[in-house]
Amino acid sequence: MPHGSATTSALRPAHRPPTWGREQPAAPGRRLLGLALLALAAAPSSVHADKPVTSPADRPAPAPAVPAAPAFPAPPAHAGKPAPRPPTAADAVPVKPPLVIAAAASLTELLPQLGRMAGMAKAPVFRFDATPRIARQIETGAATDLVFSADNEWMDHLARAGKIVPGTRVDLLGNSLVVVVPRMSRTAPRNPSELTADSIERLALAGETVPAGRYARAALASTGVWAKVKGKVVSGDSVRTALAWVARSEASAAIVYATDARVEPRVKVAFVFDAHSHPPIVYSGAVVKGAAQPEEARRFLEFFRSRPAQALIEAAGFSTLSGAAPR
Repeated sequence: MPHGSATTSALRPAHRPPTWGREQPAAPGRRLLGLALLALAAAPSSVHADKPVTSPADRPAPAPAVPAAPAFPAPPAHAGKPAPRPPTAADAVPVKPPLVIAAAASLTELLPQLGRMAGMAKAPVFRFDATPRIARQIETGAATDLVFSADNEWMDHLARAGKIVPGTRVDLLGNSLVVVVPRMSRTAPRNPSELTADSIERLALAGETVPAGRYARAALASTGVWAKVKGKVVSGDSVRTALAWVARSEASAAIVYATDARVEPRVKVAFVFDAHSHPPIVYSGAVVKGAAQPEEARRFLEFFRSRPAQALIEAAGFSTLSGAAPR
């Protein structure tokens, strides 16, 4: 049977009795379906069944990728509202600067310890120097919140110059005056009169305007030896300079604070001056006028009266002046 007839027969019902004496033509829908099947059967296959795919050239080319439609952009967060204002310097959170403290050189070890103990948000910034230089720095406008002087004379000077806040000045600490010699020295003076001995070739003191230098000269004068030893005196710009000369054996002896001798292992104390041989050694503190942080400075001064602070002060060799009131 011809190929086309077989296909056409397959589309007809198996047992359909004739109508009106002859077979009726197939419905239009069925005729179209048959033609489609005939076309499909006659079309050649793109890949022969008896020829396996052995190389990429035999494989059908992949269908081209359809590019994805671009995503529709989301509306901005401020859609329908005014655009946000860009930040300005006025919007920045102000950063609190650290407390700036200027203090006598002999407080170099004590004050940082007290600062840590006080629990400040930021560690204070310290400037340690001879009291006269500290005072001159403040007079010329150096940024300072709090000042500590090693005597009342220089604090009086700052008060007269209008450089400290009235009512904030307070006497805080005391000290004593000692003679030190190199630790390896075989001999050491036992009293002021022995400073006149030939073995004391150079006697180191702080300068005449430095509190420690003034206390030392007053002690030598009141004990009657100043005229005999002044030719041996070498003056340093601070009490720590005088201490360093003895530590390096560049001077035979020095007159320094007792607390200075405690922090320098290369020296030893020869003797202590009587407290009545010189003016009282008093360290005072005050808030500097124009301070960036006056309240923080006041709180630090108040901390000196606390029990932990007093214990640390005494352990460092200073005496406490807890009864002193602000003035």
